[in-house]
Amino acid sequence: MGSTSSNSAFVARRIDCYDIVYGSEVYSKFDANGESRTFFELVYEDPVEIDPETIGQFIGFSDKNGDRIFEGDALYRFDVQGGQTVIVAYRAGLHGFARFGQDGECTEFEPLYDSDTQKLNCDFSKTIRLGRAPHKVESMIANVIANEY
Repeated sequence: MGSTSSNSAFVARRIDCYDIVYGSEVYSKFDANGESRTFFELVYEDPVEIDPETIGQFIGFSDKNGDRIFEGDALYRFDVQGGQTVIVAYRAGLHGFARFGQDGECTEFEPLYDSDTQKLNCDFSKTIRLGRAPHKVESMIANVIANEY
């Protein structure tokens, strides 16, 4: 994919067309009606309004192709038996991998680091970033965060 900017700390969907954009700064301002609007400061472009529900922060790792990994990204993990598709999520102060059942409920959350050894639970050289999770899955991630699975 190679589409993630090396200067970007955040990713989100634009409010006007739902395209994915990468930004270096997130800020809010009030419009003439007093409604709060959220914007991304883009590298080399004018700021764009984004959907705040879809913001994901860079987690500090890249996949085997060098694509940066953000909260809300779907990954395919080859480092687990049989392979596995997961969503990168943030819960109770930890980044990790969420798995969802057919009903959209979170069935498992695996922290990025083992709490005892502080070693990574994932070999990122054996992962592929599939892209942003669909908006429905992003709302499921918000549910995981809200309920602290």
